[in-house]
Amino acid sequence: MKKAVKWGIVGASTLGVLYSWYCVVPSFYQKWVSRKAIRRIPRPEGKEIVLTFDDGPDPRYTPKVLDVLKKYGISAHFFVVAERAKENPDLIRRMLEEGHEVGLHAYAHKNAWLVTPGYVKRDFAKSAVILRELGVDCKYYRPPWGYVNQETLKQIQAAGYQLVMWNVMAQDWKRNQTSREIVRRLLERVHEGSIICLHDGGGAPGAPKRTIDALDSALPLFQKIGYRFVLLKETGI
Repeated sequence: MKKAVKWGIVGASTLGVLYSWYCVVPSFYQKWVSRKAIRRIPRPEGKEIVLTFDDGPDPRYTPKVLDVLKKYGISAHFFVVAERAKENPDLIRRMLEEGHEVGLHAYAHKNAWLVTPGYVKRDFAKSAVILRELGVDCKYYRPPWGYVNQETLKQIQAAGYQLVMWNVMAQDWKRNQTSREIVRRLLERVHEGSIICLHDGGGAPGAPKRTIDALDSALPLFQKIGYRFVLLKETGI
């Protein structure tokens, strides 16, 4: 009985180590340490910042986000969920036509800590086909929740993508969040070289609507104090 318990503990410990090596360690390393993962503009020229959106396209909200960006003459990155992009090709076309950059946010919005290597391979393969059919020359990848595993990193390298994280969030996906609070957090947290992560889909019910309202208030304020919104390719990344 004691031996069985002992070997059970050893087995559980081994699985824990393997699990940590496969997904926990690489996720935290890419989020906070790796020089290959882009978390901010490395050498900003003046008050350059990058605006990015995750989890779309959403036919209810993404057009309104695009309207606000067009209103202020701002280009942004949209990290799209490929299955949603397939359902909304007109929105992808509009993003490209209006000068935005379309990156990949996975085929389906699933946590890399909870999927197998085989699932990850299929996710990247299906996404590549969809984006190619939509006319997207994809260069950038952002994982859902910022979580990766060893297979994710292999697929990113094989596809030639640049892994893009962020260094500013405003918790715009949360329930009971207000547009005023989103604006306050953005104004407090954004500095030269920041990469801002917001959402044009997903989150709590109605959350993207509050994000849109916040954008309409915050963007002209940033422009007034001299910030310039750029795409990553403009910075040499």
